[in-house]
Amino acid sequence: MLIAGMFDGHIRNIANLRYSIYATFTISSLLELPADLLAAWGLNWLGRRWSACLSQLLAAACTLVCPIFFGHPDLVTFWALLGRFFITYAMNTGTQVGGKWGEWGEKF
Repeated sequence: MLIAGMFDGHIRNIANLRYSIYATFTISSLLELPADLLAAWGLNWLGRRWSACLSQLLAAACTLVCPIFFGHPDLVTFWALLGRFFITYAMNTGTQVGGKWGEWGEKF
């Protein structure tokens, strides 16, 4: 639920960026494929626990950096979209963790 809440917050925050909502949403949608591919690699290399933890921490860090650059819309947009990349990675990781927990329930 935490990952879904963070993902929803990032989606809703696109409207607060000082650019066209269509352009920012298009760019953020283009981040989906690299995040999906990196999540598959990261889950294999780091494992589910570290992938979930690090991706959420990096997404939160990117979000917390945004107010520092409030006067520079380009930097705010960059950090917001980088945070969106990491939260998409976290969402993919959360999907895999949920599938694994379902398997555990069937074994018991």
